[in-house]
Amino acid sequence: MISGLSFKTYRRCLARSSMLNIMYTPQGLQSIGFVYSILPGLRELHADDEAFAQSCARYSQHFNCHVIWAPFLCGAFLHTERQIASGAINPDMISMFKETTLNSLSAVGDSFVSGSLMVSTMLFLACLILLDNPHAVWVFILAWLFCMLLLK
Repeated sequence: MISGLSFKTYRRCLARSSMLNIMYTPQGLQSIGFVYSILPGLRELHADDEAFAQSCARYSQHFNCHVIWAPFLCGAFLHTERQIASGAINPDMISMFKETTLNSLSAVGDSFVSGSLMVSTMLFLACLILLDNPHAVWVFILAWLFCMLLLK
C-alpha cells in the first residue's frame, strides 16, 4: 500500500532495528543488518519483485551508524522509499540522503552515546554497586533498559 505501512510492519521494523549489528562486514559494515531491519517495509511497499530487489540493492551498500539511531533511520528511509514507490522522487537521490544522514548521525551517536552517556551510566552504576544496594542496582538497570527501548 503506497499511502502508508501497516502498524504490524512498523512493529516488525522496530524489533529488527535492534539487530543492526547482526552481521558486520568489512565492505558494507552494518548494511546487512539494516536491510534486514527494513525488509518488511520494503516488501510491503514494493509488490513487484524487480522494484523490491532494486530497493534492497539501494540499502545493501555501505551503512555505518550508531545503533541508537537505527529506528529513526528505518522510519526515515521507509518514508523516502514510500515516496520513491509513488514516483514522487528519483531513486538516485537516496544515496545522497543516505550519506548525509549516516555521517552526521554517526558522529553524534558515537560522541554523545558512547563517549558520554554510556560512561556516565556505568560510573553511576559502579557507585550504586559500591554502596552495596542491590535493589537500587536492579531498579537502575531495568529503568535504563526501559528508557533505551522508549527512546527507540
